[in-house]
Amino acid sequence: MDVDNSKVNENQVKEKEKDNSKKIIIILIIFIVLLLMLLIGIIIGFFLLRDKPAEEVDGLIIDKSAVEWQRDPLVIEEDLNNSDGYYSSSYKVYGYFESTMKAGNKANITMTNAHENECYFQFTLILDETEEVLYESGWVPPGNAVLRQELSRSLDKGVYEVTLKLSAVELEEPHYEMTGTDMKMKLIVN
Repeated sequence: MDVDNSKVNENQVKEKEKDNSKKIIIILIIFIVLLLMLLIGIIIGFFLLRDKPAEEVDGLIIDKSAVEWQRDPLVIEEDLNNSDGYYSSSYKVYGYFESTMKAGNKANITMTNAHENECYFQFTLILDETEEVLYESGWVPPGNAVLRQELSRSLDKGVYEVTLKLSAVELEEPHYEMTGTDMKMKLIVN
């Protein structure tokens, strides 16, 4: 009888080992599935939270870094049919006189298109001494601003004379070009 009991005990032990092995495999499978779900979530989050891609609206590339913004602008009145042959109307623009930045190629000039405007703005920052384009934005919708710029090259400490060129086109297709404006300003680099 002892032999039969030992066989029964061996069989029970083997069955328990099989059950335990099955439980371990099931737990490992669940762990792997959860790990894969976490990995997929991280990948999806990465693509959703990274820089917004450039948006194209009726053939215009909208600046991906433009954010909503509101401030009281100066008013620049433009003639409806100027001598350049461009259609234009009044729009509001902020005055830019000077801006300060740290040495390097990262600037923080708030380039704004007032929410009342019925046009897109494009900003181009030009170094007067060399006529080098330091920065050019995409088209900025009304009520939006570009707050940070990566310049085409680093600037050392000093005071630079620059021109902020503002180009404007109508909101509606065919996006007629409007009269732009150039603003002379000082860029102070610390």
